[in-house]
Amino acid sequence: MPKTTSSITISFRVSSYLEDDLKTKARASGCSSMHAYARDMFLSGLAGSDFQESVVRLQGEINTISQELLELRHDLQSLVVKLLAILTDMPVFEAEQMLVSSLYPDDEAAEATTLNLTD
Repeated sequence: MPKTTSSITISFRVSSYLEDDLKTKARASGCSSMHAYARDMFLSGLAGSDFQESVVRLQGEINTISQELLELRHDLQSLVVKLLAILTDMPVFEAEQMLVSSLYPDDEAAEATTLNLTD
């Protein structure tokens, strides 16, 4: 039965002008050879792309959650205004104004603000 390994060998060619650059950078970084340096660069590039993919995926999930929270906030505002209107026997518009003025008591602009809850 043939012996199996947990890794494979990958090889590639580089132009001669890149060879000099690899040698210089390998020496500057303390790598034992330009081959080891190229291997380290390749592996860190793979790890970086995996990280970047994770960041992009997480940003998408955060945007989705943020949108869901905004929708939930609007639903809660609608519920509170309608509940206030029912419990106080006042029109929905007045309940909106009462809620806005109680949420922003020091804000002069709050008097002109409506919650746009005409659902």
